Amino acid sequence: MATYTTKYAELRLIVKPQRIERTNSGNNIIPGESIEFKNGAFVTEMPTEMKFIEAHRMFGVDIFKQKSTEEMEDALIAKADKVKVKRETKKAKKTKK
Repeated sequence: MATYTTKYAELRLIVKPQRIERTNSGNNIIPGESIEFKNGAFVTEMPTEMKFIEAHRMFGVDIFKQKSTEEMEDALIAKADKVKVKRETKKAKKTKK
């Protein structure tokens, strides 16, 4: 599952626009497809929607992917490991002197 956020309370991205099909009996309105953000957020599990949002020109500017709790924990652990290695390296250099 992916959560995307935006600074806009309501935002609609048009995936496929609505179109009118003219026939002998009249006009048929064929509905389009869109992705709608509500209260500045959109949650999806569909890979096609994720791909569309991440390829959109607003992604990284006005639309951002919110990291999952697991991703944030992994990033914090990796950062803590780097700090630990750096401290141990400094400590080892001090003891050599």
